Amino acid sequence: MKRTVFAMIVLMLTTFSVFSTFASTKFNYSTFGGNEHYFFSDNNNSYYISVKNNEAMINTIGKEYTKVKFDNTIRYCHFVNNRFYFLILTDDDYTKIAVYNAKTKNYSYKKIGDFDVISDFYFSPDIEGNFYLVGSSKNLLYIYSEHGDLIKKFKFIDCINQVTTYDGNGIYVLTDKKSYIIKNLNIKQLGENYVNYPITFLNDKYAASENKIYNLGDNYSVINKYTNNLTAVFSSGIINGNGKIISYSPFVSNKATKYCKLTEKIKELYADNNSIYAFTNSGVYILSKSDLKRNIDNKPSDNDDNENISNENLVYKITPGYITNICGSTSISSFKKELNKRGYEAAVIKGGTEKTSGYIGTGMVVKLTKDGNTNSLVAIVDGDITGEGSINTKDIKLLMDYLLNKRDLSVYFRIAANVIDDGKISNADLVKIAQMKK
Repeated sequence: MKRTVFAMIVLMLTTFSVFSTFASTKFNYSTFGGNEHYFFSDNNNSYYISVKNNEAMINTIGKEYTKVKFDNTIRYCHFVNNRFYFLILTDDDYTKIAVYNAKTKNYSYKKIGDFDVISDFYFSPDIEGNFYLVGSSKNLLYIYSEHGDLIKKFKFIDCINQVTTYDGNGIYVLTDKKSYIIKNLNIKQLGENYVNYPITFLNDKYAASENKIYNLGDNYSVINKYTNNLTAVFSSGIINGNGKIISYSPFVSNKATKYCKLTEKIKELYADNNSIYAFTNSGVYILSKSDLKRNIDNKPSDNDDNENISNENLVYKITPGYITNICGSTSISSFKKELNKRGYEAAVIKGGTEKTSGYIGTGMVVKLTKDGNTNSLVAIVDGDITGEGSINTKDIKLLMDYLLNKRDLSVYFRIAANVIDDGKISNADLVKIAQMKK
């Protein structure tokens, strides 16, 4: 079975629709060949892992590669909080995990529990260093500390098919009929529309399985499809590789926009917060965000799904996945009224519930219906990085903390924070938001 993790941690700062003048950086990488590859990324580095038997080739892309040899066959690999977790084959009555520190390049073995997990999909670490293991009964989930102490266990009515994570902050559990998420040792049901496993959870909103992209917030509804494993998923659409071509398809449309053409055939394609990684036989091409251009101020072309909705004082713009150019303190009633003038029926959703009063805020979902077709778009209110809809001191404080690396912002709020609209968040945005404050 091919274990390529085709799109880990895939949120982009903005919504992109075309390439600017194409440029890329090319680096060498080392691989054992074959199909057992993994891709992981954090705020500092991106990693490409090639596995063969008991050896792992760990490529820190653009920097170096290290070969690590363990005492038995590698079954599976996770990456959480700067550590690689290799599930190691054993004949003993415990689960054996090799924990490799990406900074120190040292590793140690952990012997967890009194049973060995019977499936590679029955194991996951979390950001605290705890381990989630499924017992032989298949309906019991055990949580152990990194020291091997049993912390908690959950019993499910149905058999567990998969335990996984995308960043360690939440552990996803898929049973025969339902799915759950565990955060801070508390469990919450996600949905009942069963999706065939294994699933790759791309972020806290989207998952991929069997050539389909699922919306976790809408009970695993299918929002788009992809055709091969040369796929990376951003917050609003799909990046596909086909031969030498890289193209983009938004979730709300199957229309693909060509991004660029490489000089070599693409073997594998991945993405993280900052870049696209196109692997070829001779190296890996890295396309950074500076190589991409937001197509918000450009005139829509035949390849764009953009549409302006304007009046004397305001321009709303529909781009793939978003509705933007919304001013702060825009009431939901006036927002819907303007859209209605252009032939749209609009519903504003927050937390799964329709809102009919108050301000429209960043991150709220706008369901637009026209000519019998309904699209779900995320609202972006300029300068609103709290989601309240108005611009105030809270927004300024959040942006200051972000610029000082004291906190992170979700993709929607990062788009809203870039009021200068230059593709990066800086002190200039902070100054302008302070001027916008009510």
